[in-house]
Amino acid sequence: RCRGGRCGAADSDFDEQRARAEEVLGWYSLYPDLLGRLENQRPRTYHPYCAAGADAAGVQRMRGVPFGSDVEDQLSYRLKFGEDTFAVRDATASASFHQAVDAIDPTLIMQSPPCKAYSTADFQDRSEAPELIARSRDLGLETGRLFVIENVKGAAAEFQDHAVLLYGSHFGLHVDKPRFFEAN
Repeated sequence: RCRGGRCGAADSDFDEQRARAEEVLGWYSLYPDLLGRLENQRPRTYHPYCAAGADAAGVQRMRGVPFGSDVEDQLSYRLKFGEDTFAVRDATASASFHQAVDAIDPTLIMQSPPCKAYSTADFQDRSEAPELIARSRDLGLETGRLFVIENVKGAAAEFQDHAVLLYGSHFGLHVDKPRFFEAN
């Protein structure tokens, strides 16, 4: 109803949408539980551009075990998820990426490459950040594993046709930060 925040939906509309989202997520939480029972361990995810671990927090909420890496140390990630779940690695270097995947043996690779190159906040095209969505896709495909790539709405041209655009309002949140998700 709020059309991505443009119509100023009432708090009750957000509450209703949040309840719907929680119901769906509750139903989907059966999958990690079932997979954990079948494999005698909780599902693992690898986050090669983990930063502080926002997407890893969602994995943990669903009772999965996130493992992150980044080109620089991420103290907040290590504090939240544990020392043994983080390593300094370059996710764009093929050997480093594949070594991490082999060591972690993730159920899913969740790639959120830096968005600076695609951000609509960079309206003067000053960013010198590399465009890493295609590289992330290639590395994910090389592994033969399931993967998801997430990035900002400004990266639309980089995503394949089956990518999905999600808004915070879909989950009952008072935030307008749309994100694309592409899975193999």
